[in-house]
Amino acid sequence: METFRGQIKPCWFPFLFLYIAFVFVFDFDIEYKKAKQMEISTGLFAPFVNLTTLINMKENAGRDKDLVAAKQLRKLQELENEI
Repeated sequence: METFRGQIKPCWFPFLFLYIAFVFVFDFDIEYKKAKQMEISTGLFAPFVNLTTLINMKENAGRDKDLVAAKQLRKLQELENEI
């Protein structure tokens, strides 16, 4: 079980070395098993987290644009639950 919380991971970019802090909290193994596999190109599939997890990740990020997106996603979730 791998849980991400406040870890700092190095990332390489051309001519630039950055550290990125992961502030979202979730159990990777559980979320990966729940993820929906979607075809993004012919024969190429990628996992996508469920809507509730995405909302939580955006709220935990705390940036203005993520909080706005989380609010919009909650409205989408409410509409989805009405169906």
